[in-house]
Amino acid sequence: AVRRSVADAATRLGMEVEQHATPTDYLASGGLSQRGSRQAVCLVLGVAAADDGAFAVLRDPRLKERQIQVIGVTGEARVADAVAAMEAGALTVFEKPLAGDRLETSLRRAADKGRRVAEAARQFQELASHVAQLSDREHRVLQQIASGALNKVIAGSLEVSVRTVESDRARVVEKLAAQTTGEAVAKYAQYQVLSELCTCTGRVTTSNASVN
Repeated sequence: AVRRSVADAATRLGMEVEQHATPTDYLASGGLSQRGSRQAVCLVLGVAAADDGAFAVLRDPRLKERQIQVIGVTGEARVADAVAAMEAGALTVFEKPLAGDRLETSLRRAADKGRRVAEAARQFQELASHVAQLSDREHRVLQQIASGALNKVIAGSLEVSVRTVESDRARVVEKLAAQTTGEAVAKYAQYQVLSELCTCTGRVTTSNASVN
C-alpha cells in the first residue's frame, strides 16, 4: 500500500517510477551505479532501526556522490527510526499512513533539487574541461588576475616578462572560451563555486523496507 501511494504520487508529478521490494533488492539491481537518465533523483526508502538493508543504502557513499535525495518512511510513532534516518542523510521522514499532499511536496522538492544539482554538475564539467587546458603558469596568471593583480605585479611574482604575462592572459581567455578577460575571470569564479557543490533527471526509485 505504501509503495502504491508513493508510485501514484510520483506518477501524478510526471516522474518515472521504479519499485523494489527491499533495499537489498535495490542495491542488487545496481541502482546506485546508474548514471545519466537512468540515475534516480529521489529514493523513497522504508526505514527501521532493525533493518540493516535500509541503512546500508543510506550509508553507501554513492548516494551522496550522485546527490540522490532520500525520503524515509517509517512506522507510526517510531521516532528513533526517523531520527536515525535523518542523521544518516534522509531529506525527510514520513510516518505511516502517508499524507498525499505532503508526500507530493517532498517528492517535488527532492526532484527539483536533483535537477538543480544535475545542471550544476553539467556546467561544472564543461568549465572543468576548459580549465584543464591551462598550463600551470596560465593557471597562476588567471588566479592572480582574479585577485586583481596587474600584469607588472604578476610578471614580478612569476619572474617572467610582462609580455609573457600578456601572452598567457590571451591564451587563458581563449582556452576558457571567453571573449574578454573579465568573462574569463567570471567563468573561473563560477568554476570555483561549482567545484564546491555536488546529479539526475526526473526519475524516482522506490524501495520498501519493512513497510507493507
